[in-house]
Amino acid sequence: MLIGAIIVVSLLLVGYGFLIFTPLVKEQLEKKTFQKNFYTDVYQLAIDKDFYVINDVVLEIDTKFIHFNHILFGDKYIYCICDSYFDGPISGKYSDQQWFLYKKNGQLEHIKNPLLLHRTRLSYVTSALRAEELFVGICVVNESCIVDEIQDIPDNLVVVNVHEFKDYIFKREKENVAPINSIQLDSLVQQIYQKNLQSREKEKEIIVKQNIN
Repeated sequence: MLIGAIIVVSLLLVGYGFLIFTPLVKEQLEKKTFQKNFYTDVYQLAIDKDFYVINDVVLEIDTKFIHFNHILFGDKYIYCICDSYFDGPISGKYSDQQWFLYKKNGQLEHIKNPLLLHRTRLSYVTSALRAEELFVGICVVNESCIVDEIQDIPDNLVVVNVHEFKDYIFKREKENVAPINSIQLDSLVQQIYQKNLQSREKEKEIIVKQNIN
C-alpha cells in the first residue's frame, strides 16, 4: 500500500510539474525560434509564388539607416516586413506614440507604437524610390501575441499575427489593381539590392569606428 501511495503521489507531482512548466517551455521555444521560423516562411512563400525577396535589409537614406527584416516583391505590391516578438498581448491606437504590453506577470508595460515606427521607415523608402503606391508595410508578431483591432489605420500598413501573414499577402495580391510593370519591378529590385549592399558595408564601417573610439 505504501509503495502504491508513493507511486501515486509521484505521478501527481510529475503531472503538476508538467502542467506548470509546459507553457513556460513552449513560450521560451517560441521566443527562441520565432525569427528563424518566420524567415523560413517568407523564403518558402517567395519560392512558391516566384517572388523576389531580400532579407536583413539595410538602406541608408538621408544619413539614416533604415532596417527591414525582409522586403518581398510581389506581383502587385512590394512588402516591407519587420517581425517583433512580444511576451504578451498588445493594444493601442494607430496615432498613439506608445502602446500597452500586457505582461504575463500582470504588469503593464509601455512600448513604442510598432506601426508608427514602421510608417517612418516606410516613408523614407517610398520617398527615396518615388513609388509610394507600390509599398505596403507589415509588422509581423509572434503566434501567442494577441493584437487588439486597430481603427483608422492606413491601407498600406498592417499588424498581423505570424499565422495570418501568408493569407494577408494572398489577399493583397488578389486585389483588383494592375500588376507592377515588370521593367519597373526589376529596376526596384536592383536599386534596393545594390543600396542594401552599400548601406550594410557603410553601417559596418561606422560601427567599427565607434568601437575603436
